[in-house]
Amino acid sequence: MKTFRLNMSLLAIFVLVTVATLSSRPTPAQALSGSIGTHDPSIMQVGTCYYAFGTGTWLPILKSCTSMYGPWSFLKNTFSSLPGWIPGAIGTTPGNLWAPDINFVNGQYRLYYAASTFGSNNSVIGLATASNIEGPWTDAGEVFRSTSSNNYNAIDPDYIEGKLAFGSFWDGIRMIDIGTDGKRSGTALYSLASRGGGAIEAPSIVHVGSFYYLFVSFDKCCAGTGSTYRTMVGRSSSITGPYTDQNGTAMMSSGGTQLLGTNGNEVGPGGGDVSSLPGYYAYHFYDGAANGASKLQIRPISYTNNWPVLGAPIPSGCCATATSGPTLTRTLTRTPTQTAGASPTRTNTPTGPTPTNTVGASATFTRTLTRTNTPIGPTITASKTNTPAPTSGSGTCSPVNATITAPFTFDGTGTFCWQSTNLGSYINSWNTSSVTINGVNITNLYMASGSYPAKIGGFWYVTYVSSVAWAHFEAK
Repeated sequence: MKTFRLNMSLLAIFVLVTVATLSSRPTPAQALSGSIGTHDPSIMQVGTCYYAFGTGTWLPILKSCTSMYGPWSFLKNTFSSLPGWIPGAIGTTPGNLWAPDINFVNGQYRLYYAASTFGSNNSVIGLATASNIEGPWTDAGEVFRSTSSNNYNAIDPDYIEGKLAFGSFWDGIRMIDIGTDGKRSGTALYSLASRGGGAIEAPSIVHVGSFYYLFVSFDKCCAGTGSTYRTMVGRSSSITGPYTDQNGTAMMSSGGTQLLGTNGNEVGPGGGDVSSLPGYYAYHFYDGAANGASKLQIRPISYTNNWPVLGAPIPSGCCATATSGPTLTRTLTRTPTQTAGASPTRTNTPTGPTPTNTVGASATFTRTLTRTNTPIGPTITASKTNTPAPTSGSGTCSPVNATITAPFTFDGTGTFCWQSTNLGSYINSWNTSSVTINGVNITNLYMASGSYPAKIGGFWYVTYVSSVAWAHFEAK
């Protein structure tokens, strides 16, 4: 159960006996920009814009059309007032609505949300629909409820593939079937994870390859810098379970592998969504440098040996538009191969001025070097194109339809962007080539990317993010 909710209109490694912890500790988060005060975020990209729905009065929406990293701004509340049916359903008038989950199903936007009060399982999950993500939103009423006679709590909804996961404390995480109208179908009630009445909540499920991955939050939420929230995960070959952690412990027996815990000023990270923004985990944390204010954070997800690993957030300055930036200088050195005679070493000197580029600009600059070997050897021409990485759904790469000769190694510095008009040959060529990125073979990287490659805004993406740099591979 969300033990406390912020009334916002605008919105490490712990190893326990039964809890496994991933081997690599995430790099401390870097702040996003703009208005990022939120709780229990669920993010979706529509066109070139990103929308973050969160807990509050009445389900505030944040928006960014520069990048998912901001700047974010408050757009509006989903509802102008509390839906009238809720007080009668839970026996009281709540001050806000909790943990929304945004989806696009059967041609409409669907937003599941919860209403309850502190310490109670007299709770309901509701549904709102819209033809435009910015609204107007129409409340569709109750989807599911729990009462004090139940051993589960109907909050923290998460939709995936015709199912709705939910739960907090009591007997843990449950799941029901959802019909084509977005409401409950049938009477089946599945059990996914439990801590025997202990603190577990905020389920979010993603389907990658042969597995379903169940993300949950353990321990105390919503206490500012006193929060002990942490993000855990387990997996199953079936959406309804059984889910186990990396040690093989069943999540119904308190199992879970830790992905995130308190790390520096990022306190109590959890309450996140892994399914609405493919390839990323959006969550809230309490900022130790800002008196425990609840803030939005986003981390990329990669998969190692079929287990998720959360990367460091891309620095907030990488993708946002800026008016100035550093001078970028590229120097290429070529040593001609001599077939006869002396074996001098020749160094190519770049011609033309040193190019400059502003951070986030969409311009492309190219430096071409030419050196003629005398008295022997062919003319050697080398070129290097530096292309700022395009934001999702826009931009181009250069060169187009370039041939990348294996073996090719990207060392993790700077940005490498390549575009092909043939997605099939693009994937096949990369999957069969000896190509590595930061020491990871591209075949494994592609297979590990889960829901990627994804088509967003007319472009196909395969993305790899490391703690020190990021590479973007795009085929149109």
